[in-house]
Amino acid sequence: MEQNRDNRESYTSGQLTVYNRPKKKTGLKRKKRVGRRIKRWFKKHSPQITIIIIGTVILRQGLLGVLNRVDKNDYAYMKSLEDMSGQANTLSLYDDDNVLEGADEIRNILNLITEYSLIYGVNPHEVYQVLAHMTDNFTSADFYELRIPGIVCKQRDVEAESLEELLLLAVRNIKQIPDGFEDYGLDIDKLYVDTGYETKDDYFQLIEKYSNIFHIDPCLVLAIFRQETGFDSDLLRTHNNPAGLIDKDSDDGFWKFANLDQGMIELCAEIAWHYYPEIGCSRDEVTPEIIAQMGTIHCPVEEGVNNGNECWVENIVNFYEEYRSDNPFDRTKEITHHF
Repeated sequence: MEQNRDNRESYTSGQLTVYNRPKKKTGLKRKKRVGRRIKRWFKKHSPQITIIIIGTVILRQGLLGVLNRVDKNDYAYMKSLEDMSGQANTLSLYDDDNVLEGADEIRNILNLITEYSLIYGVNPHEVYQVLAHMTDNFTSADFYELRIPGIVCKQRDVEAESLEELLLLAVRNIKQIPDGFEDYGLDIDKLYVDTGYETKDDYFQLIEKYSNIFHIDPCLVLAIFRQETGFDSDLLRTHNNPAGLIDKDSDDGFWKFANLDQGMIELCAEIAWHYYPEIGCSRDEVTPEIIAQMGTIHCPVEEGVNNGNECWVENIVNFYEEYRSDNPFDRTKEITHHF
């Protein structure tokens, strides 16, 4: 065996010379094979990898966009949630069965305030601070009994049926009449924000959701919705006003809402906090007589005026009986195409 000048060991057997390459070159060859396998794998799976990367970027930008829309300079909302949750050990919340204590309850309050603040386009941090001030950090006796002195709906002091109804109406009240809450530390300049909220649920889901919150019959809400806008009127498309509610101060005489959630909440609030208190009966009662009394409040018939109001009660009764006999809320997905 001899050492040749290109640093290879060799030996000769007959006319054949065999060279033994250094091990390091064998290692390089193995690395090249591994590298080729990796390249082939990436080439094969590149579409999936690209989709994952793009999806991650879009999701990240979407989350950042939501946070940035809600006040870039002052908001610091995620930090405020953490700080406010730290108060949980000293907070308690009334429940029908018992008194609940701890982080879950304050987190539930925060979630509800945030949900309805986004719908109403207000800063949930500001709303939270005001309501915490009004309720002694959600520990006052009034709050235990599901009321907050100063929160009103349809010019009536709110005594809610549930925590969600109470906080929904509180957010609505602060948004609509902010001047009344400056004494509780509300900074009106920071209240209104662009949350970018858009209604995503179909009509049946919205009716069912808000009817349950206000403890009213969804079939009654659906009947009024059908009578007033027919599910596809200009008033619904341009104003998000399913009940045809009148605003005498507006240019066209009708309330205009930023999204359909707000319009549906207002319809349900009109029934629960205007019609039923005026009639003097509980929210779970629906009869032709009660509907007739609702008609005198919602669209009174004027002698000599032909505006369609004379048909309102009869139509609502017929629509309501139709929906009660064949409840559409049991088969939501099957009939949403009618809308």
